[in-house]
Parts: sequence; C-alpha cells; structure tokens
Amino acid sequence: MKIQIILLALALMLLQSCVVVREPYNESSHQVTTKSSNSSSQGKSYAINTISDAIAACKRIQQAQNIPVGCKTEYFDDKPAMFMVFNNSNDASQWIDALAEKIAVPYCNSANRSNRDAYVVSVIQQEQLGRIFRCESWEWDDWFTLEKENNKPSNISEVIQVCKNVQAAKEIPITCDASYYEGKPVMMIGYSDFDTGKQWIEATVEYIAEPYCNAANRGNRQAFVIFVINNMRIASIYSCETNEMYDWFDIGEKT
Repeated sequence: MKIQIILLALALMLLQSCVVVREPYNESSHQVTTKSSNSSSQGKSYAINTISDAIAACKRIQQAQNIPVGCKTEYFDDKPAMFMVFNNSNDASQWIDALAEKIAVPYCNSANRSNRDAYVVSVIQQEQLGRIFRCESWEWDDWFTLEKENNKPSNISEVIQVCKNVQAAKEIPITCDASYYEGKPVMMIGYSDFDTGKQWIEATVEYIAEPYCNAANRGNRQAFVIFVINNMRIASIYSCETNEMYDWFDIGEKT
C-alpha cells in the first residue's frame, strides 16, 4: 500500500456527500454573457468591455464547480495573460469555443483598445501542452510542451514551512499545523466541510502529506498525518510508517 490510499479513502467518503454534475456550458446559469437589448428577463448578464470585466468573468469560471475548466490571469513574459486550463483534449475541444467567445475574445479586444500587448494561453494538463494566442496579431503560436516544475518540499523543515504558509493564506480554506500526537510528530490538515476537502485533498496530499511522510520515513521517524472534517468534528489518522489509514473517529464538540 502506498500513500495514495489517502486519496482513495478520503475521496470515497467525500464523494458520498456531494456529487457535482458537470454540464455543458449554459449562458443563463454561468452568466458570462454580453448585454443585449432584451436581456431583462432571466438572470443577470455581464458586459465584458474592459480587461477588468474579462478578469471578473474568468474568476467566475474558475469558481464554477460544474465547469471542468480553470481560468486565471497572470503575467507571461512580463505581459498580461489569461490562462484557460483544461484537464484533457476532450474538455478543451468541448469548451474552447464558448470560452473564446465569452471571455478570451472580449479580453483581447479590451487589451487592443488599450494598446496593451496581451496573451491568451491555452493549457491541456493531461498532455502537458500549451499554446499562446497573441491578442495584438490575432494569431496562435504552435503547441509546446510544458516544463514540469519540481517545487515540492523535500524535507521536514520545508514541509512545515509550506504548512505555515497554507495556514497564513486567507485565500486557502484549509488549516494546517505541525504538532505532536502521543509523543510522535504529526501534521494536522483540516477542511471546513466535505466540499472543501474534495476540492483540496489532492493538493494537500501532493504538497504536504506525501512529502512529509517521505521525509519522515527517510529519517526513520515515526510520524502521522491527521485529516479533520471540522464541521462534522471527525478525523482520520494516516501512519507514514505503515502506510495505513485508520477509521474515522469523533473528536468531540469544538471548545
């Protein structure tokens, strides 16, 4: 058994509480539309006239749980860029036209009106491919292979620092604390509820739990990771040494 059992055990439990149905793009439900003369009836529509409007629409896409697409704005080669991130080529082919029409094209138009050189970057994670659309010339570059970054912590001190950063980051809705359990070092990772756990479990295992256990095992130190679902006051312990995930147990009322 490997540490990936955490993903299996927690995912099975978390998925029981909330199943997200991923639907095709729907303008009225996601409200990333341009204003029209008869848009007064159902829902609120959003005119995308500026880069700020496009960024706001991108954030709504990022937050929409029934859209299997990521969207974020960053700088690329010191120029503003909108990243549209797809899990695989099937998702990309299904969603690229709607995203281009509703977000990417208005984003580029706004940038061009402001005489700002900007990009739209399409990323397919599974295939590790990227492609750049240059707003100024209105052209796609060739596909290129993404370089995988190895920015995972490699020792206990680095993991603890990542844990502290997560705890301090207000935009990350999880808690993290390095402590002791029955005299043994333990990493405590807390999710406010099932939905938060489902959203963040992969990242916390990949960047905190797994590096923590690997480092502890290399140093022949017996260590544990404790996962907590705060609103239900339940927890489960994972043993780094034995690669075992113990049953969920009640941790009592919050004091």
